[in-house]
Amino acid sequence: MNTPTPTFDRINELIDHPGNLYTKTIELFASLEELVMSWTDQNDSLFVNFKQRLQQLYYQHNISEDLYDQILDFKKNIESFGESDSTSILNENFLAGLSILIQLTALKYKENIPSQLQEWILPSKNLHKKSETTFYKTIKASIIEIDEFVHFILDEKDAGIHVLKFNSLSLSQQSQLSKAALIIKFPFYVCFHQIEKKEDGWKTEDLVIFPDYLIDVTSIASCYQLKHSQPIKHFINLFSFSPAGKSILLGTAVNDFLDELIVNEEAQYDELITRVFYKNPFAFSLLNQTDMNDFFTETKKHFIHLKEMVHDHFEQKIKHLNQCLLEPSFYSTIYGIQGRLDVLHVSPHEKRTIIELKSGKPFQSNSYGISASHHAQATLYDMLLRSVYEDDIIQQSFILYSVLEKNGLRSAPYLHNIRKELIYIRNAITMIHLHLALSDPEKDSLLDKVNIQSFAESEAFTRRDANIWFNAYNALQEVEKNYIKQYSKFIAQEQLIAKTGLVGHLNTPGLASLWLWNNAEKENQFAIITDLLITSIHPSKEESPLIILKNKYNKKKITNFRNGDTLVFFPETENKISVLAHQVYKCTLILISNDEYHIRLRGRQFDISQYNADQLWILEHDVLDRSFKYQYENLFDFARADENYRMRMLGMKPSGVLELNDQDTQFIPQATKSIIHKIISAEDYFLLWGPPGSGKTSIVIKYLITYLLKYTDEQILLLAYTNRAVDEICEVLEALDIPSGKAFIRIGSKYGVNPKYQKNLLDEQLRHVKNRKELKTHLNQTRIVTATIASIQGKKELLLLKSFDTVIIDEASQILEPNLIGLLSYFKRFVLIGDHLQLPAVSAIPEALSEIKNVPLNELGIRHLNQSLFERLFYQCQTNQWDHSYEMLQIQGRMHEQIMQFPAKMFYNGKLNILSGDHESRQKINLVSQFPMFDQHTDESIFAQERLIYIPSTPDKKSSSIKTHYNEALLVVQTIAALKNLYEKNNLNWDESTLGVITPYRAQISTINNLLHDHGYDDIPITVDTVERYQGGARDIIIISTCIHSSRQLNQISSMNTQGVDRKLNVALTRARNQIILIGDPIALDSAPLYKSLMASYYKLEMI
Repeated sequence: MNTPTPTFDRINELIDHPGNLYTKTIELFASLEELVMSWTDQNDSLFVNFKQRLQQLYYQHNISEDLYDQILDFKKNIESFGESDSTSILNENFLAGLSILIQLTALKYKENIPSQLQEWILPSKNLHKKSETTFYKTIKASIIEIDEFVHFILDEKDAGIHVLKFNSLSLSQQSQLSKAALIIKFPFYVCFHQIEKKEDGWKTEDLVIFPDYLIDVTSIASCYQLKHSQPIKHFINLFSFSPAGKSILLGTAVNDFLDELIVNEEAQYDELITRVFYKNPFAFSLLNQTDMNDFFTETKKHFIHLKEMVHDHFEQKIKHLNQCLLEPSFYSTIYGIQGRLDVLHVSPHEKRTIIELKSGKPFQSNSYGISASHHAQATLYDMLLRSVYEDDIIQQSFILYSVLEKNGLRSAPYLHNIRKELIYIRNAITMIHLHLALSDPEKDSLLDKVNIQSFAESEAFTRRDANIWFNAYNALQEVEKNYIKQYSKFIAQEQLIAKTGLVGHLNTPGLASLWLWNNAEKENQFAIITDLLITSIHPSKEESPLIILKNKYNKKKITNFRNGDTLVFFPETENKISVLAHQVYKCTLILISNDEYHIRLRGRQFDISQYNADQLWILEHDVLDRSFKYQYENLFDFARADENYRMRMLGMKPSGVLELNDQDTQFIPQATKSIIHKIISAEDYFLLWGPPGSGKTSIVIKYLITYLLKYTDEQILLLAYTNRAVDEICEVLEALDIPSGKAFIRIGSKYGVNPKYQKNLLDEQLRHVKNRKELKTHLNQTRIVTATIASIQGKKELLLLKSFDTVIIDEASQILEPNLIGLLSYFKRFVLIGDHLQLPAVSAIPEALSEIKNVPLNELGIRHLNQSLFERLFYQCQTNQWDHSYEMLQIQGRMHEQIMQFPAKMFYNGKLNILSGDHESRQKINLVSQFPMFDQHTDESIFAQERLIYIPSTPDKKSSSIKTHYNEALLVVQTIAALKNLYEKNNLNWDESTLGVITPYRAQISTINNLLHDHGYDDIPITVDTVERYQGGARDIIIISTCIHSSRQLNQISSMNTQGVDRKLNVALTRARNQIILIGDPIALDSAPLYKSLMASYYKLEMI
């Protein structure tokens, strides 16, 4: 008889667990997923889905074909699994999963199955069936090995291994596939086109490598040339930044003209050109007067030509203008591309017409009278639409050259040979990104393989940009090159995850999750809203349409959506992956309520007439690429900066110290005076460590700005990571004595700005500006500009137009290093304000992959790619004893002394203190003095007397997800009810600053909000949110719902740094001014030393 081993203990627990079959089966599948993930996490592979992990185990002969099929079948059943299923179905699924988990555990740990578990092993169902299909127009496949054959598994039920002869592929296909095998490693996905089974194996016409990594159509087309295409051009385009010149601004204007003329043929030039100026004011202000005069002359000609073209319905190629779709977006995983067309005319059951607008003349035109790259772009759009619609409707493409008075509309026919070349370019661009992301920067960096000779056959402007890049890069020291190589890999990995997702212990969705995850998986992550009906559409003359949606069944959906989120919006489709079968509308979520969703489209038009009145719609999250482009540009700016800057930024040289004249600083409080003096004495940079409630914004920024305005002529830029933090900066600035009309400018969107400060928005201030001269004058007279990091990266022309002396960045400990390393080179001095013991910079990359393994960089103190620049510089200054470059604020005025004690001791080495030791101060008095009236026989008495309370939660049998905890949500509502009653008894005001709830999951936020709604608390101002969203905020009372069911979830609610500080817990605890209430499962939390200590120090309240 086999002796049971600890390996199988978890399985025995599941068998003996008294819970219902549904809950046990869900837990069983979670255990199975954990097992597969831990097994496949033993290498550095990044997996975009669970199936890819299984394929690796299958390919490496760790699991059999039969077990592979069983696991996929079980997973499929779980996705449609429901608590209301019959007992027989529930039992069948539990037994199937249990049998799989036992077999998988034995295989992973190479142990025999204990005899008492062998009886649970089910006989094979022979699920595996060989496919008899011998031809596929397109099909995804997983490449698992390459020798003289390409070995692959088709992406369907058939799990058999198929082969095609390697030498049956073209030389370019062989080369790209071999590179993919070296870089991506096995298994990796391809999409075969026209693949047919022959006697000696399969043969394919084309293959798309890593098809879920979508490349933009314009990026591919720009690399296409008639004689010799240049995919490597994309490499330089990643790093290069050029301000929008006359040609780009002309193109923007012309595109706006066409959109507006199609919507309204009566649109006038003067009105439209004014809107164009307001969209790009800084770029226009950089143009010289000659270029500006040329711009107006040329745009007038374009406008006249376009007006005539629209009036003539594009030479009668289009019957009805109202059937035109303006800038429609589409995705294709068949070709691995995404794109946004200029104009698409859809004539039902007749033909589709693509019109691509170009503001320049044809360059080296081909036999069709159009530029090769323009022909390529039209061909890509044709491919994109064919893959989306999959029908036989005729498609025709045209390039519209608006500069030409006659014969401006030219045919761009679909040509098969162009298609093959474009697939090659698309694969090559994908391999550039994957090489940067997955290769060892020490041994195989793309930056070491590319040189100026790689661009010998490129156009003149590409060779120019390449020369600038290589002159800068080659002049760097070796340690600086290593720095750029390491961070190029980091940025590429972040972008890879953003595009394709990452399936691991914490599933990270990417753009590809739109089609790789089914609705059940998305709903489990609360990342989708389905069953939506359009209730109304509100077009606008100046803005994009506003659409109001409502759930068809009046159901309250638990989601992870928030106001301001960037989303995609598309119609639901049966039997197809909806997002790949339709136009995709890009939009912003403006308002979300219990039953309505308001979205603002990014496109100019929405035509509901294309859809059935009962059409259901879907909302999901969008992913934008531009933030990664900004990070690459930052690396280039760093490489081009002067040597002193680079040495200081790497910690090879300290910041200098300025000699200051004595000034009257009586207006600065004594406790703050020495810190302000250190900051203004810093020549290059200063780091201010601001623990919670220490007044880094309200006090330090206030007096620092006051000093700079009073005693210097400095131009100042104030930045922060979030709009909320910029709002707080604006609040400080509003209180300063700045001359009227010269206050400050806020860069950003009105949707992200507090209404109080919308008057300071650049867009609002431009209403009073008539021309470029007035704009420049206004900028010169305004010494202070404020924005988020993202906003300023998108308006970098401002930094060329206006010279700033000092930049002050709040929340700097939340900003990844590549977002700042080059940006800071535009300023004479920078001040970073943050707290590295609060929430870290947000990174999707697993901790193990963020470690830098380069000795010279490690010796400088550069060890972790996911560390903020603030934290890295801070530790370097500490290590090198550059005390003049940093300071810690040690007085906090937020937390009551009792609340402060735990974080002060555990996180800040006892260095935090309260403002005043006066026993009558808010930070010292007893809580009961605030609540003299309370019921001594109820829980009310505890809430009236205890500042630190722990409420144990009981195991939750109602929630179907580990990311919701119904019992805790109910305890939160009961606690709020008791506190609200206490406030009413004592005639105390309850407002937005009174109470907040912190919980780790957006799904639990929805659960709590739904219960608050059900209990009639809609009108009470209560903010329920994650700790990430609460950083920087505070409430009188904070309730923490930990929302974990077992100790295995602790890593999901924690963020441990190398010193053992749980940064999430630190932030959560330090949001409270007067009282903090912790709710959580005592068994789950007890295994974490910090939580165990915390629970022991709080008053334990058992609530029924």
